[in-house]
Amino acid sequence: MMKNRISGDRGVAWLREWGALFGGIPRWAWVWGLVASCVFLHVGVLVAWCGLAENRLDQGVAQWVHGHAWLRGAWAVQVTKLGDGGWVQRLCGLTLVALMVVRRWDEATGVLLAVLGKDLLVGRLQQFYGRVRPDFPDIDKIASYGYPSGHTSGAVVLFAAWILLAWTLCPKGRLRQGIIGLAVVCILGVGITRVTLLAHWVTDVVGGIGFGVSWSMFCILGSRRLTQLRSRFSQAPLGSGNSPELWK
Repeated sequence: MMKNRISGDRGVAWLREWGALFGGIPRWAWVWGLVASCVFLHVGVLVAWCGLAENRLDQGVAQWVHGHAWLRGAWAVQVTKLGDGGWVQRLCGLTLVALMVVRRWDEATGVLLAVLGKDLLVGRLQQFYGRVRPDFPDIDKIASYGYPSGHTSGAVVLFAAWILLAWTLCPKGRLRQGIIGLAVVCILGVGITRVTLLAHWVTDVVGGIGFGVSWSMFCILGSRRLTQLRSRFSQAPLGSGNSPELWK
């Protein structure tokens, strides 16, 4: 009888712990995370099975962009750098410094995991899918594979963190709106310029957005789980002051 009661208490504690892990995250974030995961997996299956080489959307957009040289101007080159690995790492470093100044250690861990993990995973995913990039005689072709877009996923991982941090840490007002607006513009800018520079197909960018959002949500859960484990080992209850308020 006592053993059953202990097992029941443990089961309730386990359910509460995992409920706290998934609870508190804004509903819109879960919706976007689920949609992004489905999009990434769906497009990935199509790429793996048929390569999506001849679909009308990709071919039509690429041909139209190729006919408008101004879309590949210096402005596009500068904007797309926001998704470059070097720039993402620099901005990630500034984000980490800001979080450590305000002693948000768990949030900093989540951002670091997201950015470093993205760098490790995207190259392997591109090798796995093996999708060839757009090829035009007058455009320098990039040798590496294209799905999912590394620049786009890098921008999404970093700036999605900005959006969630602004939503949860900043009070309602112009500062929050400004950070979120800037982050959204940066994500869209990188994604659009990857297409206008003919570095990627449209569906490569869509896959990059899907992967970036999915991976960001995974790292959010990982950060929350680390918080729970730290609270458990320090024998502090989950609702205590030792547990951060992020995503609540």
